[in-house]
Amino acid sequence: MFRRAVSGGVRSGARALSTAAAPSTSRRVGLAAASAVTVGGAYFYASSNLIWNDAPADAGFQSASSDEKAGDDLIVSSKVAELNPDVLETFVWGSNKSKTLDPEQDESLKLPSLASWLNGVALRDLALHEQYGACVDAKGDVYQWGEGYSGADAHADGKPALTLRGKNIVQLQLTESCVFALSSSGKVYTFSSSAAKQALPQPPSRPSWLGTQLWGEPSAVDFEEVTPRQTLKRGEKFTSIAAGDDHLLALTSLGRTFAHPITKAANACGQLGFRRFDIADPSKPSERMQVELKPRAPNATLLRGSGAAPSDNLVATDDADIRWCPHFFEVPALRGIEMEEVAAGKRSSFARTRDGRVLAWGANEAGQLGLGRTINLDVVTVPTEAILWAATSQRTRTKCLDVAAGGNLTCFTVEREPGQEPKSVEVLMCGDGQWGGLGANNYSTAQSTPLRARNVSGLAEYDDQTSAMQPIGPRDVAVSPTGHILLTLNTAGTDASAGKDLVVWGRNHAYELGTGRAKSLPAPTTLFTPDGARVMLRRQRAKEVRALDGSVWKRNVEVVQQAAVGYNSSAVYWRIAQ
Repeated sequence: MFRRAVSGGVRSGARALSTAAAPSTSRRVGLAAASAVTVGGAYFYASSNLIWNDAPADAGFQSASSDEKAGDDLIVSSKVAELNPDVLETFVWGSNKSKTLDPEQDESLKLPSLASWLNGVALRDLALHEQYGACVDAKGDVYQWGEGYSGADAHADGKPALTLRGKNIVQLQLTESCVFALSSSGKVYTFSSSAAKQALPQPPSRPSWLGTQLWGEPSAVDFEEVTPRQTLKRGEKFTSIAAGDDHLLALTSLGRTFAHPITKAANACGQLGFRRFDIADPSKPSERMQVELKPRAPNATLLRGSGAAPSDNLVATDDADIRWCPHFFEVPALRGIEMEEVAAGKRSSFARTRDGRVLAWGANEAGQLGLGRTINLDVVTVPTEAILWAATSQRTRTKCLDVAAGGNLTCFTVEREPGQEPKSVEVLMCGDGQWGGLGANNYSTAQSTPLRARNVSGLAEYDDQTSAMQPIGPRDVAVSPTGHILLTLNTAGTDASAGKDLVVWGRNHAYELGTGRAKSLPAPTTLFTPDGARVMLRRQRAKEVRALDGSVWKRNVEVVQQAAVGYNSSAVYWRIAQ
């Protein structure tokens, strides 16, 4: 439930979403086991806060005028009108070092604040990197902003600038040097993250009317399609992508897993799943050169040529060029295994099978692969199954429903089915939890066996339709590269219009958790407004959705609020429902 406010940490006249870290002491309830009442009532969970499930779907901003305390900052809530359901608003908070959140100020946003330049729009995707941000508007065009895009000294207003257009993009993945965009037709495009490097090699010729109808408007930036080196089957296409710092994973509609080396450090920890591939020979661009990226250690790569190509030629190649290696290569160890999902950490890779198992490979110095205590390797080059059934009985069936990764942290959402007992859903964390990212109310620099995150595992609610208890799991989990997590609880799962609680934990050095205080949280905590109301993410039908160019895209569109994370930053935006 979003409320606007004016804070000392926000420029005069700005609107912010006021939040607090936790409810008052009178709202805290400790129970030994989960219990519940009917949907629309309340449910409880072990050793955690009371969570309400009664917020109406059309709940809006309420008028308020009082001095509130959120941590050490004085928050003065302003008098505002009731929320207009026709207005779609995006909220951002956390580090604004490179103007990725607010182009008009330099300080971190201590509280979720309104991103006015994204007002009235619903997006297909939004992504935040360390020095720039990017989004896909309703028309499928890509926009970028931030100092990493326009340059710190550029004379620009800092608002989103149109880059890749006419490709009907549905998903973005960002790296330091380039942007990867997946189209609805299953093609993957890449282009530079910097406006200074996006110039076309030569002015494109003016397209004919027929060419424009067939291929769409030409893009204003230089881009390259990343194509599979192995031929895809008839009707097969890429359906999702996931990027680490230097490597990219891609999944096809038939469950095949591919990887792409973004830079020469793409296989420093074996995260590609293969060593040998080919690139264009710098001395003979029309010919291919076989190369090898040999894993050495978590922060080192041995790069050498193979065959007749001298190593000097390979070292001299420019991996900042988007055409350095414009190909995907199928991960050899996963051929013949149908995958449902891929995820990528900083230097690690994950693939979830369709029967709920997870294979992991790459960097493991913090235990982020979840392989358990028996594997103490810092580098794992062969896809190996993550241990998700530790501390469970042999009768309990464990199935992974989702895997999310960021930096050196990994989150597994698993379903437990203990024999004849009801199913439950748990959130398991592993990796570097030195800022509380494990969610187990501790601070640990390494955790190889996935731990059960408190307050968001083993939840249940009563379903009137089935007259039985139903497990409550995450709707979405976003793990940032810097160690904080935003989780949307799928409360009131049988009511699509009801709000979903936003739960936060982990690193909070730049106010990225939205609590108003720069204090990390080692346990999942429901995000609250200063007056005690939960922050709820909602689903609704918008009367109209506009593209970022101001034109009306469609009317009567179903949209849902989505949480996104970046480097020490967070956002909640309206996403066009699939």
